Order: sequence, then structure tokens, then C-alpha cells
Amino acid sequence: MDLLCSVNWIALLVLAITLLLFKVLNQLAMKINWTFVVLISMVMGAVIGLVFASENNSYLVWVDLIGDIYINVITALVAPVILISIMSGFISLNSKEKMKSIGLTSVLWLLADAGDGFMNIPDGIDEELPFN
Repeated sequence: MDLLCSVNWIALLVLAITLLLFKVLNQLAMKINWTFVVLISMVMGAVIGLVFASENNSYLVWVDLIGDIYINVITALVAPVILISIMSGFISLNSKEKMKSIGLTSVLWLLADAGDGFMNIPDGIDEELPFN
């Protein structure tokens, strides 16, 4: 009996509502434009967040878990996709002169970026850091 009392039923209700809305969005995605599906899902997420907000967001624990998994999957997929698209574009160039020009420009931009980062290092420990 204590186990049933210790369950956060509102959090499970929020999870069930969110999963139901995912199913509705999945059905909508097959029928309407993807842009509208994204906009509708943003509105639904905001409504769920506002309706079930609490002091420590204890009701949104399971929804937060789904969101964290989604962000991690997207993060894991984006870097390889960008790398492969850059490599395929670079490989599709047939001219060695174009490859040299693009490679030299890329190296110069990377060096300029690294130099800019090096120039912005604080001088000492006493200086205020921007993230403090």
C-alpha cells in the first residue's frame, strides 16, 4: 500500500498525456505539412509545461527524460552528418586547384579562430571571468 502512495501519479499522468500527444502528432505528420507539425508540437510542449509546472518541476520528470534522450540522439547524429556532407562535397570537387583553395581557406579560418580565442584569454586570476 505504501508503494502506491509513494508513486507520483501526476507525473505519470503527464507522461501519458505527452505520449498521447506524440501519437496525435505522428498521425498529423502523415497528413499535413511538416512545418505545421513542428509549430503545433512547440505549442503543445509549451502548454504541457505551463499547465503542469510546479516549484521543482517534479511532474515533468518523465517528460524531461524523453527530452534529454531526444537531445542526445540529435547531438550524436548531427556531427557525423555534417562531417559526411562536407567530405562528400569536397570529394565531388574534381579540380585540385579548387581543393587547394578551399583547404587553404579553411586552415586560415581555423587559425584565425584559434588566434582570436588565444587573444581573449584573461590575464590573471584576479580578473573577472564572464561566466562568474
